[in-house]
Amino acid sequence: MPTVSVVIPTFNREHYIGRALESVLNQTYTDYEIIIVDDGSTDRTEEIIRRYQETSGNIRYIHTTENKGAPAARNTGIREARGTYIAFQDSDDVWMPEKLEKQLKVLAESSSAVGLVYAGFWFVKGDTREYIPRPSYKKKEGNIANELLKGSFIGTPTILIKKECFDKAGLFDESLPQLQDWELMIRVSGHYQYRFIDEPLLCAHYHGDNISDDQVSNIRAREMIFAKHYNKYKDAGRRVLAREYFSLGNLYCKNAMAYRGRKYFFRAIRTYPFNPLYYVLAWISITGSKTYTILLRMKNTLVKGI
Repeated sequence: MPTVSVVIPTFNREHYIGRALESVLNQTYTDYEIIIVDDGSTDRTEEIIRRYQETSGNIRYIHTTENKGAPAARNTGIREARGTYIAFQDSDDVWMPEKLEKQLKVLAESSSAVGLVYAGFWFVKGDTREYIPRPSYKKKEGNIANELLKGSFIGTPTILIKKECFDKAGLFDESLPQLQDWELMIRVSGHYQYRFIDEPLLCAHYHGDNISDDQVSNIRAREMIFAKHYNKYKDAGRRVLAREYFSLGNLYCKNAMAYRGRKYFFRAIRTYPFNPLYYVLAWISITGSKTYTILLRMKNTLVKGI
């Protein structure tokens, strides 16, 4: 039985899947299996994967006829996984050679309370790259359940997670249109602690067709996650609850729905009336979404940390 199961969901990635696969096959740690879940590709993705299967005996290929999205594909991989640990690789990203080795070392040195380890990464867009998390980022590890309620900061391809975490927290929520990774991290954090490696262990490539570009789906996902975990926000305290009201209001206002955004700003003020920024942006939102966006850019120093 392999120690690690590497789950790779893919859909029409014939130009990238080979590079992603090679970055896994070139790992310094070798006790793993690769589970590729092809989510209904119609290009040459399968042909390319079959070539790698001819030379690598640890690649399992699962092809589905219906395209259900990456979360469903990842769930299929999790159910098929035989390893004690699970890692996720996106079909257009590239791992550093020592990713698995370094993460397994951290987990081996941690207590049983730690369920996963995540890491930094290079965000590559065209000819530029940026290290994530940014220098201003505060290292978050241990019990970070309340920190995760404030927003998503863990990239799924960066994590190495114990398979037992899914037995306690469940799988990816396929009903969400976006942010399934963030919502899963919220649930896992209710049972386990986290560790962080502050160095880039992969390169995440942006191609311009990412689902995260759909802001309407993003807002809907935020609403669903907020409703699903409302009691956690409430238990975390008024500041955390108000922050989420404020974040939703800001998203609505920046996406031409200022009338909805104002409602959330007012909820934020009622929940935690001691943050002057809530009053400022609530007032700006009255001018409408277009003016709101312009003034927000002009007053960007006010919204640092949103």
